[in-house]
Amino acid sequence: MRYLFRPVLNQTDTLAEPVRATSQAVGGELAGVAVTRKSAGQRGAPAGGQGTAADFPDPGGDRPSEPGPDGQAGPPERGGRLRVPAARAASAADGRVRRQLTWAAVVLVVVLTAVGTAIALVPRGPSAGRVQSASSGTQHKGARGSGGPISGAKAIVGLSNAAIIRSRAANWIVRQISSNAIIACDDVMCDQLYDAGLPASDLLVISPNAPDPLGADVVIGTPALRSQFGSRLAGEYAPLVIASFGAGKSLIQVRVVAADGAAAYQSAFNTDLAARQHLGAVLLHNDKLGVSPSAQPDLIAGLVDPRLLAMLPVLAGQHPVQILGFYDQAPRASAGVPFSGVEFAASDPASGLSPTSYRHWLVGFFNGQRAPYEAASVSTARIAGHTVVRVRFARPSPLGLLNGAQ
Repeated sequence: MRYLFRPVLNQTDTLAEPVRATSQAVGGELAGVAVTRKSAGQRGAPAGGQGTAADFPDPGGDRPSEPGPDGQAGPPERGGRLRVPAARAASAADGRVRRQLTWAAVVLVVVLTAVGTAIALVPRGPSAGRVQSASSGTQHKGARGSGGPISGAKAIVGLSNAAIIRSRAANWIVRQISSNAIIACDDVMCDQLYDAGLPASDLLVISPNAPDPLGADVVIGTPALRSQFGSRLAGEYAPLVIASFGAGKSLIQVRVVAADGAAAYQSAFNTDLAARQHLGAVLLHNDKLGVSPSAQPDLIAGLVDPRLLAMLPVLAGQHPVQILGFYDQAPRASAGVPFSGVEFAASDPASGLSPTSYRHWLVGFFNGQRAPYEAASVSTARIAGHTVVRVRFARPSPLGLLNGAQ
C-alpha cells in the first residue's frame, strides 16, 4: 500500500524527475545540433565561421524568446520546437500518476469491501456454542443458565423460560416463607431471592461441593441441586414439597428440610395431619363458630393451618365468628399441606358489637399474637359487597402444636 500511494504523496518529486530526464535528453539533442551546425558552418556559414548564441535554444528548454519591440514575448525561435518533448514528458508523468491513483482507488475499494463483509459476518450476540454450553447444565465460570442441549432462538427461549420460573418461585417464597426461616439454594437462585427482597442473612448458598443442605429450614430444589444431591434430596434431606413451579428440567420445588431425617419428619407430618383432621371435625360442632358450606370440606380434610385451628376455640370463646372460606393453597404441594389463609366475616350481630367494634376486635386479636401463632398478615378487604378480615400465616407450618388435640 505504501508503494502504491508513494507517487501521490511525492507528486512534486515524481513530476520533477521526468522534467530533469527531458532536460538531459534535450541537452544531448542540442549538442548534436551544435555539431551539425558547426559542420554546416564550415561548409557555408556566415562570416566568422561560428554560430551565435541566438542561433541555439536554451539547453533547459524553458527560457522564453527575447521580447519584441513592444515589450511582449515574441514567437519562439527555432529552438522553441525543442520544448515539445518536455510537455510530452510532463503529460506522460501525469498519466502515470492518474493510473497509479486509479489502481490505488481500486485496491482501496477491494480492501473496504472485504472489511465490510468481515464485519457483516461477525455475530452480534452470543455464539451458538456459548448458548449451548450455558443451557447444557455444565458449570462454567459466569454461566448462569441450565437446560437441554439446544441452540439458537430455542436456547434463548429456554433460558428465558427458566428465568421466568425462577422469578415466579422467588416472588412466592418472599411472600410465603417465614422471615425466621433459613433458605438453602444454589448461587443463581440465591441471587434471585436476594434481588426479590430477601436479606442475605436468610440465605444459605449451597456450593457444588456441599455434602447436604442441612442447617436450613427450607431448601429450593432447583435443577442444579437435584443434580447435585440426586435422590437423597427427597429421600433423606427434604421429603415434603410445599410448592412447585415449572416442569421437567426447569422444575423448582420448595421443600422443608428434615433436621432429624426424612423418615422422622414424614412421621411427624402424618401425625400433625391426623390432629388437624380431628380438630376440624370437632370445631364443626361448636355453636359459636360458623363455617360456610364451601369451607367445611377443607376443615374436615385437615387442610387448615394448625396455628389457626389452635386459636379458633379461644376466638369463639370471646365472640361468635363466621368463617367464609380458606385460601392461598400452595401450588402443586404435597398431599396434606394446608392452606395458609382464612377469611372471616367482619361483623356478627350475635356478638352485640357494632361492625366497626367487631372488626377492630377481630383484627386486634390476631395482631396481638406472638410466635409461633403470629400471623404473617392481617388485613380487611371488600369482596362481593361485604367487608371481610383476611388472616394469612407464613410457611412452613409448624408441627406438633396439636399433639394433645386427639
